[in-house]
Amino acid sequence: MDDVEAVVQRIAKDTGEQLRIIDFEELGQRIIQLRDPDGNVIQLFSQPKER
Repeated sequence: MDDVEAVVQRIAKDTGEQLRIIDFEELGQRIIQLRDPDGNVIQLFSQPKER
């Protein structure tokens, strides 16, 4: 996913859920962590930035 912020805003708006964003600066990657309606954890990953 290229635009993490846009995805976070859309999910938060649609679900009202507070999402957790994890930054791995050394890898150039971000993870969005949320829960589905059954409480299962879902993680969405951005593509690592090329070095």
